[in-house]
Amino acid sequence: METYRLATMAPQLVMSMPLIVIWLVGIGIAAAYRERHPTASMLAIVAFALMFVNAIIGVYTSTLPMMWMEQGLDGDGMAMRMMAIGVARTFFSVVAWALLLVALFKQRP
Repeated sequence: METYRLATMAPQLVMSMPLIVIWLVGIGIAAAYRERHPTASMLAIVAFALMFVNAIIGVYTSTLPMMWMEQGLDGDGMAMRMMAIGVARTFFSVVAWALLLVALFKQRP
């Protein structure tokens, strides 16, 4: 079963890789500018980290329906769980983008 999950996650991880690289580079750039713009850099680091974690969670959750089917969960139960996960991921995505916008347009001394 674990081999199947890895085989399912691998293509999605590869497709997410360009964005993951951008977010990791963003964290590195924000960290490099932390002395010059501490608040904006910290906001950007948190935003990029949230985006990164959200993407990894998305890759992982793609394997959950198959696991739930093997456990005997019905379609309605799976739909409710996936909807809850989707709402949570959307919330974290909105928070991350809001933090990034604040970091970009925050007034600097």
